[in-house]
Amino acid sequence: SVPEPPPSAAPVALERPSSGAGDSSTIAPVQPTSQVSSPIRLQDQHIAKLRSELEVVQGNMRVLAEMLQHFTEQCQNNQQPEQADLDLLHQLYSTCRAMQERVVELIGKLVDDEITAELLRINDELNNLFLRYSRFTKNKAIPPASALVAQAIGHPPSEVTATKRSEPSLIDLDDGESAGGIDKKIAEL
Repeated sequence: SVPEPPPSAAPVALERPSSGAGDSSTIAPVQPTSQVSSPIRLQDQHIAKLRSELEVVQGNMRVLAEMLQHFTEQCQNNQQPEQADLDLLHQLYSTCRAMQERVVELIGKLVDDEITAELLRINDELNNLFLRYSRFTKNKAIPPASALVAQAIGHPPSEVTATKRSEPSLIDLDDGESAGGIDKKIAEL
């Protein structure tokens, strides 16, 4: 149902020209050259290698997501993760950042639409994970609201409620006294 583009709209260079010194369409790290802008068509063996590397990326993403979930739940229960665990989380985050750079690099260079779509999906998931990580690190450093209020008034939260209960009320509604009795109490203050 979607009309095909006219033949003149198709990309002109679908394969990178061969330099004669081996296959130049590998997925090895791309070195800056004058041919960087030309699209790359991967051979089957390179597609298989790329897919296995993407499985590693997705495995790291799963571990990072699970760690973030676990640590977020710990923080909600007023438990602090161990520093070694936080260091591991940061290392995994850094690894995923480096992997994302490579994914983004490949997105604009590959001709295969299916692989490009998969790379775009993985990139989106990585960006979502990075947002979760930044929220976690930001919120981890902020104490709970009840602790902030207690600190502002100079009492721990448990002392605040105990103090309020032991102090006499300014207006005692349980006595059933008349307005004159209230005036007398105010005058005594």
